[in-house]
Amino acid sequence: MKDTRISYWFAGVLYAILAALWLYPLFLEPGAILFWRSAAFSDLLVSHWPNALFLNKAIRLWNQIPLWNPTILSGYPFAADPLSGLWYPPLWLAAIFPEPVTFNLLFWLHLVWAGFGMWRLAQSEGLSDYAAVVSGVVFMSAPKWIAHIGLGHIGLVSAVSWTPWLLLGVRNGLTALSFSRSTAVRTLSVNGLLLAVIFFADPRWLLPSMVLLLLYALRMLRSMNLQAGAKAAIAVRWAGVTGLFALGAAAGFASALVRFVTLSTRTMLDASVPDPFALRWDEFTGLIVFNPDQPEKFIYLGIGASFLALVGILFGRRRSWFWFAAASIGLLVSLGVHLPLIGEWLHSLPGASLLRVPPRWFFIVAMSVAYFAGSGFETLIHAPARSREYAWSMLLFFVLGGAALIISTYSARALFARTLLMIIPAAALVPLIFACRLGWLHPRTFLIAAVIIISIESSLINRLVLEVRPTPEPIFTKDGAFQSALEPYGSARVFSPSYSVDQLGAVDAGLELADGVHPLQLETYWLYMARATGFDAGRYSVTLPPFPAGDPADAWPIEFDLGALRRLNVQTIAAAYPLQVEGLALIADEQDIFVYRLDESMPRAWVESAGEGAEGWQAAVLSYWSPNRIELTAEGPGRLVLSELAYPGWQVRVDGDPAPDVVVDGLFRGVQLEDGKHRVSFVYRPAHLIIGMALTGLTWLAALYLQVRR
Repeated sequence: MKDTRISYWFAGVLYAILAALWLYPLFLEPGAILFWRSAAFSDLLVSHWPNALFLNKAIRLWNQIPLWNPTILSGYPFAADPLSGLWYPPLWLAAIFPEPVTFNLLFWLHLVWAGFGMWRLAQSEGLSDYAAVVSGVVFMSAPKWIAHIGLGHIGLVSAVSWTPWLLLGVRNGLTALSFSRSTAVRTLSVNGLLLAVIFFADPRWLLPSMVLLLLYALRMLRSMNLQAGAKAAIAVRWAGVTGLFALGAAAGFASALVRFVTLSTRTMLDASVPDPFALRWDEFTGLIVFNPDQPEKFIYLGIGASFLALVGILFGRRRSWFWFAAASIGLLVSLGVHLPLIGEWLHSLPGASLLRVPPRWFFIVAMSVAYFAGSGFETLIHAPARSREYAWSMLLFFVLGGAALIISTYSARALFARTLLMIIPAAALVPLIFACRLGWLHPRTFLIAAVIIISIESSLINRLVLEVRPTPEPIFTKDGAFQSALEPYGSARVFSPSYSVDQLGAVDAGLELADGVHPLQLETYWLYMARATGFDAGRYSVTLPPFPAGDPADAWPIEFDLGALRRLNVQTIAAAYPLQVEGLALIADEQDIFVYRLDESMPRAWVESAGEGAEGWQAAVLSYWSPNRIELTAEGPGRLVLSELAYPGWQVRVDGDPAPDVVVDGLFRGVQLEDGKHRVSFVYRPAHLIIGMALTGLTWLAALYLQVRR
């Protein structure tokens, strides 16, 4: 059979339409948000949307790109935040238009980009155009995408969508080197930039990407008809140029992130901390049994996609070892600590804490399944109707479907019904394949039918696991309970032991929170707040404070040190339950939120005599406040204390001259003042970030020059 060529436009439009169909609720309600049905929270609401809104406000209010974020956790380095979106250009669109419709558009665009990239990669692997289309459809329709869209993981979705393009870049770069083309360096520079883009989108996807990159490079080198010495020379040039551009392009973000991680609570994670998201061996039944209990562990592939992939694995004509190795690595790493013999050892390695939630490596499996599904489709199209491969393939479908039903029967009745619902549309592949081989269907018609069948199953999955929720209403009204908490930036902070003030609402209202949710938190601040509120400082948590029962609305045994909170400039405390603490005055009780005023709270900055603590202090006058710069007037002699977190990169000047800064209480910024009135400024200008950004800029300019040079 002779395949008809498929144009870029046809593939792009096809993937755009399919992605829109799978995310159709968002196109009916573009201002709504997709949620995993059982999820109480979404990273979109907790992190990405608040960060985009803060970036938008910083540019409008202070005419600066914020390198520091004061909105949660009393401040942290925004330029080092992997969730900030500051370094990934597509997310700038969300900063320009910080609304749900923008994030929904970005989810859709990255799904299209993933499918289109997989189509191009499958073509380069030798699959026919029709088979490559199937590979792209299977990859972009993998239920794993939907699980993370439902959790609001825009960074991970973005990073994974670039993975096929990264492998395509490896192929193009090594091919150019093998033929000694003059454009080789230009091609390799793009390869390095792609690796940096993945790092910008989600640093956690960098390691899986590098594993795939090295494996694919090895596969390409082995396929070259060259001497071992020539292959080694090509490998060195490829690794050197690609690595140089990748390191240079990512230098700014990498320098900031490494500094932040080493000073964060992430260093508290070690082998003694369990990983609740690691897959168990018995959970691999989820490959063919539709079980959406845990989104992070959702590894269902779809009956239709699984069938085509098994045909490709067993009978396909193009069964590269790379795809077998990639799928095996993805499956094994997903086991995490449950990996036999070496799982516990890997969990204890330095840096392993950065790679929690190992089932995210399952995206590699989905990518391999997509390739094999295309290979299986090609095999069935070309196999004679009476061939052994065709007969065994038909039997394989019934075995696969039967196994799924039997396993689901022993699990739960609901699983059986859902699995049967998935099998019904996939079963239509059997008569369609037979009709195509007998000549009753044109190959293009069969391709469209196969795509529709896979799309129907994906749509059913999405309908069962996702729900559309409206945009949350703001909790801050003109005459509401929090009116007294609305203070200008730099004036006072709000603390909630129950996450009663969400981060999106806080950014929208211009509040600074002393609590917050973030995977990276400064360890010095964590220890200080443990003393101020009495939680267990030895337990890692993405929330501050950690919630012992898991539900923020459940009361926990708080042991307030009001003096520590006063020095943190906390003036308002909001809780989902009443607080019986001397020194707190109830000022409002509205919408199941109790709002308290903390009397005698310290101002944002004050001058105190060394060793006297808070006694005999006098307030400093704040004259200018912005995320990157704070200016004030203070009278000495004494120690000026600024109730902002000390962090490498903050520089202090007194009357225009650099001055040595001091760290007060192990947390706050400070400087010693001589007698008299002084102008003091604190500026966030970290040298490592400036040098890194310069390297990043030069690298991107060099890559651009290589692209435009003839």
